[in-house]
Amino acid sequence: MNIITIPLRCLRQKGGRSAALLSVFLLGVAAITALNNVSSSVAEGFEKKLSAFGANIAITPKRETLQISYGGIPLGNATVDSGYIPLAQTMRAIEGISLKDRISVVAPKLAGLASFAKNAHDTTELVPLVGVNFDSEVDLKQFWHVRGSIPGIADMHAPDPLVQRMEEQHAKHVSQAEGSSATSASTSASMPAPGTVQRKGQAGAHEEPAHPREDIPLERHLLAGASVAERLHLTPGQTIWLNGGQFLVEGVLQPTGSDDDNVLFAHLAEAQKLFHAPDAASFIEVAALCSGCPIEDIVAELGAALPGQDIRALRQVVAQRMYSISFAQNMALVVTVVILFSACVMVVMSMLVSVNERRKEIGLLRAVGFSRQAVFFIFAAEALVIGFLAGAAGYAAGYFAGGKVLVAMQLEASGYPAFSLAAMLGYGLMASALAVLAAAFPACKAARANPAEALTSL
Repeated sequence: MNIITIPLRCLRQKGGRSAALLSVFLLGVAAITALNNVSSSVAEGFEKKLSAFGANIAITPKRETLQISYGGIPLGNATVDSGYIPLAQTMRAIEGISLKDRISVVAPKLAGLASFAKNAHDTTELVPLVGVNFDSEVDLKQFWHVRGSIPGIADMHAPDPLVQRMEEQHAKHVSQAEGSSATSASTSASMPAPGTVQRKGQAGAHEEPAHPREDIPLERHLLAGASVAERLHLTPGQTIWLNGGQFLVEGVLQPTGSDDDNVLFAHLAEAQKLFHAPDAASFIEVAALCSGCPIEDIVAELGAALPGQDIRALRQVVAQRMYSISFAQNMALVVTVVILFSACVMVVMSMLVSVNERRKEIGLLRAVGFSRQAVFFIFAAEALVIGFLAGAAGYAAGYFAGGKVLVAMQLEASGYPAFSLAAMLGYGLMASALAVLAAAFPACKAARANPAEALTSL
């Protein structure tokens, strides 16, 4: 028997206590591993989802404010801008910045007023029209719910399961609050209209005309906002006239509570023809991933690449998204600290009990010539072995448990870290270091024990 084998023999002889301490530390490390992996995966998923729920950078033409006065009397201010944004040149500049991989969506828009009439010979009125790229617009605004269909979009993105459950629960509570009559009304309103086919696996009520109009080309298909559709009495499948040309209302947005409710959406190329503005955009919305690099860096690069445009970060949006992303990480950090503290307290208490129970053994070791450093090493080595085994096994258990948690919560696991032997070794070393630190006080108490007192006390 030597100073190396003594700790191992003690652990084997005190099998029950050693197993209990190992289990406590293993569960702590497993919980920490699972929590960190799940939080990092959820945070990355939040970032991707939040980047698709609206823009956080706006590119607009340069604007100047001129003060108008006459005879020393101020008559007000006038805003002067440079007109439209040259679209092709701007898109090339955005693609050329070094942080282009941090940009998820670029959505150009051309806004203006168009002459609207239900029939060719009716009196016209002006309505707001926005030309968009529907593919990028759907990526930017995944909260859209549509009656009918979106022009040029064959299929909407599959809804996030968690968001879908929250929306279903919210709709259920609203129906219960409004009573049975409101429930029946909402049920009838959500049913597909005659002549339409309900699509499956799509966000919201997204319907497709069973017999779409083929006499109107696709580039003349429109999407109507909720408010403008209600005001103009527009329904999916209806034809209207804009600036003397016939268009088809392919879909109507459900209310969004934003400016989208008040406009008609057309294909960008068709809007450029209506407004006689080829290769032009009124402004461009950009959705940038927030956590990978500061949003100010992207704005600075865009400003350098587009000196003739006004680049603004929507700081409130950025701050809200960053708060949502960091909340999960901060919560995981707090829980991790609590778990580590609890595990260390368990090690301290177990080692103190072990020191009190092994006073005779400590006295014998000191009597046969073991130094205080050797006695300290024995207790520290026991904690080291328990900590390393618990750290390595806890990492493996926590890793696989974290994957099961994501599946149970119906969350995407695309950002879940890969299993790593290096990480397992790192967790083992970290847990062993914490165990040794926690056992330092009991080990010092054992090392300071007087051998004569230890032998005569029992």
